[in-house]
Amino acid sequence: MTMAFSRFSAIGASRDAHGEDRSVAKSIDRARLFVLQACLLFCKALFLWLVLSVPAQAQYTNCPSPGAPTSVTDTLALNLTDNDCDYSTNVPVSDENEDFILIQNVDSAGNTNFFNFDGGDDARLLTFSVNGNPVSSGGSVTLDCSAGCSVTGTHGATAINFTYTYSGGTGTIGTPPPPEPEIAVSSSESGALTDGGTDAQGSEPAGMAKSVTYTVTNSGTAALTIAQAVSAAPSNVTVNSISAPGSLTVAPGGG
Repeated sequence: MTMAFSRFSAIGASRDAHGEDRSVAKSIDRARLFVLQACLLFCKALFLWLVLSVPAQAQYTNCPSPGAPTSVTDTLALNLTDNDCDYSTNVPVSDENEDFILIQNVDSAGNTNFFNFDGGDDARLLTFSVNGNPVSSGGSVTLDCSAGCSVTGTHGATAINFTYTYSGGTGTIGTPPPPEPEIAVSSSESGALTDGGTDAQGSEPAGMAKSVTYTVTNSGTAALTIAQAVSAAPSNVTVNSISAPGSLTVAPGGG
């Protein structure tokens, strides 16, 4: 009994030892599987980061410059779907799979056509304006860009903001200048005033009161901040009072 029991115990101990070896092997396999899964997740995350890091619009500043300025077939196609910019001597035909802004030289005077090709297969909506003139899908606008045209809009959630200048037979894509205000002042007596000019009131009977209204407008692209008007070196007139402006801030295009 003792020998048989001892043998049984030895066999049991051997089985336990084998069982422990199997357990260790399984633990190692699980660790390897965990590391492999972690590597796969990292690779997926890296792939998504690289994809999402691609710009959503064409690299406009890298566009080639059109030649042959008198040809109406000189074009730049800003492909927003494929994220590229192509120069062509022919107007590209849209296969309705892509969205792009087509810029076409008209003549040597700087006149330029802008077309909106909003492909139906690209779900992102393409909207833009040139110098404040909206260009609807399938539409176009022709403007003189010899002094530069400002193109602003959106492609999906991505902003579009660049300038196109066509001068001296060369068309160039550039970044817009920083926004800034532009003041203009007009008088109820003499109309628009020149920069640094004076407002002549003419001859009036002595002692007669008169009210003059000055209007400030802002034709720039940034808000204009003004201050309370003051009288400076009046001649042959007494300024009794100057009312405060309705607002000290004039929005772009406001007055």
